Amino acid sequence: MRALTAALLTLTIAACGSTEAAAPTPSAPATFTASGTVLAFGASWSNKEGEECGYTSRQSEDIKPGLRLVLSDNTGKTVGIGTLGVGILTLGDSPPETQRCVFHFSIADVPADSPFYGLKIGDRDPVDYSAAELRSGQLAIDTGA
Repeated sequence: MRALTAALLTLTIAACGSTEAAAPTPSAPATFTASGTVLAFGASWSNKEGEECGYTSRQSEDIKPGLRLVLSDNTGKTVGIGTLGVGILTLGDSPPETQRCVFHFSIADVPADSPFYGLKIGDRDPVDYSAAELRSGQLAIDTGA
């Protein structure tokens, strides 16, 4: 009886203390938030710094709050979509040449596995940027004067 009890105890301990490693949990792919500003220059319907602004010049007439931004990876696959925020007027030393309407944007959950990304602003052609430029939050895109 003692031998049977010892054998059962050994089997119980062996079953509970399995030495197999648990399967690794797959980690989520690395992502980042692409952010920056889009600058529009020209004649604004506002002339007070810090106020909401917009432009009517031909080069910037399409730049406005809500304008769709499409971010693609180096293969052309869309990896993020965003929109422009409200434009805020900033003034230089000699308006109106240095008046600019600054629109902020942010695109979350961008996969961090591409050497570069194409950012398409509205119907304009996409322009390539590095992940570092898009991550920095300091990217300022000039739409032309």
